[in-house]
Amino acid sequence: MKRMLLAIPLLLAACVARTPEPSVERTTPDVKILAPKAAEAPGALVALLPTGHRAGKSVEVNGARIIAILADDAAAETPYVVLDEAMKAEVCTIRETGAASAEGEQMDGDVNTLLVTNSGDKPIFLMAGDLVLGGKQDRVLAESVVVDAGVKDMRIPVFCVESGRWQVQGKDGEHAEKGTFANDASCGQVDVNVKRQAIATGNQSEVWKQVAVNNSALKVTADSGTFRATYDDEKTRKQIEDAYAQAAQLVDGKLVGFAVVHDGEVAAMDIFDSTGLAQKVSEKLLRSYIITAIGNGYEVALPQKLARETISFACTGATITQAASDLGRILNVTITIDEEVTGTVTLKLDGTDGVTAVNALAEQVKAVAVVRESRLLLMRRTEYEGRVVQFSGSANRQRVQTESIHTMGNDELERNTYEATPPSEAAPNDRTSNSREYEKDAVKYSCEDKKTGRKVQSSYMRR
Repeated sequence: MKRMLLAIPLLLAACVARTPEPSVERTTPDVKILAPKAAEAPGALVALLPTGHRAGKSVEVNGARIIAILADDAAAETPYVVLDEAMKAEVCTIRETGAASAEGEQMDGDVNTLLVTNSGDKPIFLMAGDLVLGGKQDRVLAESVVVDAGVKDMRIPVFCVESGRWQVQGKDGEHAEKGTFANDASCGQVDVNVKRQAIATGNQSEVWKQVAVNNSALKVTADSGTFRATYDDEKTRKQIEDAYAQAAQLVDGKLVGFAVVHDGEVAAMDIFDSTGLAQKVSEKLLRSYIITAIGNGYEVALPQKLARETISFACTGATITQAASDLGRILNVTITIDEEVTGTVTLKLDGTDGVTAVNALAEQVKAVAVVRESRLLLMRRTEYEGRVVQFSGSANRQRVQTESIHTMGNDELERNTYEATPPSEAAPNDRTSNSREYEKDAVKYSCEDKKTGRKVQSSYMRR
């Protein structure tokens, strides 16, 4: 089907569902430590901080400020060990599902499920976004989980971050032989954008796309498309470590988490129930924030960007081409029109946000406004009914598949995330409770330890 493309500047989004054009050569990030002044904490951050929490020092990486979050009354100790320290102590094993052959190779497997065993005497805190390397393909944890001491083969939800491999590989050493996984604090997490897709969408396709976006932005390559290439690339690793050497100075005795502020808005925030736990996860979290800053960045996704625009727009008897052209110019976006979308438009909008304006334009010509590859696309309603996503200011989630686009509400999204009943041979995860709260342009995520009643982790991600 032919389509007409209006030549209007394109506003790129952070969660682009395609590989971006090659970027210019990157240099070592401009990193500086800023003095811990309360007045420097943006109002957007202050509004999100829990009672008793405050902003501390910050470090700037490519325009993104990573800010320490401090609390005077937080518990100093944590009962948990974290993934990298548990693996170093050899009390945690993560492996593929399925039976093992006589040679020890996993014969079966599930892309989105792994099994974890805690042979130690302390609970292990696994954090959403943790990167595990090995098995038949590298994975990222889709949920934060508390694994009780002594638990064997508990199912945990994961996403693949290596689309081009489904077999063990020799470079993983003993983990290849056993079909197990490794984790290290120096390469412990994916970037914020990949983690957001895992937590907020529950969509494997979107996770793969964001891994590709990250690798392209950093100019790192791997035959299997793995996120691991970010850490393996010598130049990128140097950039990460140069920035981390400065960011590590944010860690002190009152630390309970971090926030990332970009363009005056909070792009990400992670807060923990104790300084002990915050300090244990600080190394991998800081590297995750840094990778995002030097890679694809913290830009706002297109629909949310439009939702913040306030415009006045009027036209009388204009063709759909002219109306879309004028509106696109005002909003600074590309609008693509299906050739079969025709008609004239009469609109008078004053003080309207950009999302409402585009939906009003689509309604006039019996079309729907969809998001495809960071463009607005007006498409004939009848042809795409049931497979479109109309962006709006509501809490509805947007999920853009490779070939189809469809609407998904919060309830359906929650059901789509990992809720499967573990089989009889696997230990149930009855200690952890996870929750998501969707706002117009953000998702709030938390992990509660049901045994202690404590909220172990509280996270915020702009989407």
